[in-house]
Amino acid sequence: MNIKETEEVLHCTGCGAKLIYNFATHANKCEYCGNAYKIKAGKKPVSAGSKTSNAGCIPFKRDITEVKSKLLHWIIEGDQTPTDILSADFELEKAYFPLWYFEGKYKGHFNALNKKGKVDGADQPLSGAFSIYAYGGKAEEDGSVISNFVTSIDKSLIVPFDDVETDGVTLNKIADRNSCWNTYGNLSVANSVYVQLSNQYGKDSSLFKHYLTYELEAANAFYLPCWSLSCMYGDTFYDVYMDDISGKIIGERPVEQYMEPPLRAAIFKKYALVGLGLWFGMLIVRAFLAAVVGGHFNPYDNYYNNILFSEGAGLYWLLRGALFLLVLPAVMAIIFYPNMVNKFYRKRKETRIKDLDLILTGRKPEVF
Repeated sequence: MNIKETEEVLHCTGCGAKLIYNFATHANKCEYCGNAYKIKAGKKPVSAGSKTSNAGCIPFKRDITEVKSKLLHWIIEGDQTPTDILSADFELEKAYFPLWYFEGKYKGHFNALNKKGKVDGADQPLSGAFSIYAYGGKAEEDGSVISNFVTSIDKSLIVPFDDVETDGVTLNKIADRNSCWNTYGNLSVANSVYVQLSNQYGKDSSLFKHYLTYELEAANAFYLPCWSLSCMYGDTFYDVYMDDISGKIIGERPVEQYMEPPLRAAIFKKYALVGLGLWFGMLIVRAFLAAVVGGHFNPYDNYYNNILFSEGAGLYWLLRGALFLLVLPAVMAIIFYPNMVNKFYRKRKETRIKDLDLILTGRKPEVF
């Protein structure tokens, strides 16, 4: 793909050259005479000789106590989370993850396909503007998560690294601009264009093929504040990430492999046995009523010859067996099964909640 770079159309008041805006320092810097200008209201101009970072960052705002509470609450929420999950080994890391912001234009053409894969509309012109955030690191496992945190960023939150406390914070290595653009950036733009085409024409995005060139107008790097929690349960590691800005959590909860709710077949069998007891139990009730009340309940008196009180033979007796042995178990297995499953998981979740409450209230040692 062809990439052409352009600059912001802002001019230096000293020499008249174009300025390049870097939102990591909130300044437009002249590459020729060295002047730099703050664009935020109420700020004094920054000289070109000031010490600034190539990439800014968004400072951490959340207290570690709040972070621990949110992460632990998220972990214990899973239905199949082990009951003893809070006894696992945890390690919390405060880290900056790099992002690149790309802004520019694209142009080219696209082909629209029908469901048979044939071209309906060929070489239709396509152009527009884009602004995207792309993961700027090198670890693919982190990139797939961190990219889900970023939909929009308030650029005014970004400050130079010199203005923040970074002790105890892991700084993940940032990839160069071209590497990030080639790995994540252009794919993000391409996917967003496919989504636009799908929405515009009401077709699945797979029915379009576009051929685009991109013109970058701005490319800036900054670091996103995140918390990374590593959990080792059994012999398996699980990673959980939390965005310090939004509080959004993404990750994988530990799963207890042998925690399974009761099966429908087991529920059916249970109530089939209950039905069997009722089937023969009604004969005992009939005999009891015959002995105590007599009259129409006496043996061989067909006055109460119905599905409930019939003798122990005949059509009604068989229908009663079908009701208690088939209909009743089926109804219980279909209608009440979801409640039974919820109850199964709820009991185990309540145990985890109680354990976490003991930790958060200082009655049990902290897990990390």
